[in-house]
Amino acid sequence: MKWPTLDLWQIELTDLYAEAKAAVKDGRFHDALLHLKHLVQTNPEHENGWLALSRLSKNPELQIIALEKAVALNPNNKKGKTRLKALRKDHQHPFKLGRAFESVGEPQKALDAYRQAAWQAKSKEGRKAARDRQDAIKQQLRQKNMRITTPSLTLMRLGAGPTTLYLLLLLIQAGLNPLRVPILLLVGTLFVLAGSLLLTAIHLTPNHRLWQQLLQTPTLNLAQQAKTAVFSFIGFVCVALPFVLLFLHSVNRLEVYKATVF
Repeated sequence: MKWPTLDLWQIELTDLYAEAKAAVKDGRFHDALLHLKHLVQTNPEHENGWLALSRLSKNPELQIIALEKAVALNPNNKKGKTRLKALRKDHQHPFKLGRAFESVGEPQKALDAYRQAAWQAKSKEGRKAARDRQDAIKQQLRQKNMRITTPSLTLMRLGAGPTTLYLLLLLIQAGLNPLRVPILLLVGTLFVLAGSLLLTAIHLTPNHRLWQQLLQTPTLNLAQQAKTAVFSFIGFVCVALPFVLLFLHSVNRLEVYKATVF
């Protein structure tokens, strides 16, 4: 029996990493995850393998382990250290951990995290929020053919609603001629889009990473409630103001029409 040489062994390790990348491109994430696990088990010093595993895995515990290995191999990896710090911080807040599990489609683990959050909560509001999420997940688990979408997809789907409605009203106001839409009202589309995305992020996808980075405060404390109120008001104004201007423009055109006809 001929044992593989060191060069052949390195080629096999490289092939595993290449196969994992190819699997990701093809959408075979489970296969890619298996390749990466085999790679880092065979060669624990493969930094890129650990980094890829931390990005691909949906398990926060495995992400932390993989990032710890990658940072230990390359202490100059500032992005890795930042991600590792953020993950560890989330583990100190079971409520946030539950949100994270929800976002990756693991309701059972999210349920366990919310139970821990309710047990550790120091206020009635914290316990109530954790129990509300438990009830919501239990209701989802009782439903058949449940499909869990990512926070980004939910944000785009729900945030596009008010924008689409505003554009349709603009076209109707302009007689279905886009060239007749006033520039000011057209610019209002951007405000409606920004406001609807902001409101959706606050109230429907609070576990989205961009919203969490914007808050940067622990769950359910006074600072977060104040920020939520401020951003909710800003989002409401951004959505409502263009609709109000469109309504006033319509009323003005109606008055001009009446004056011309009568």
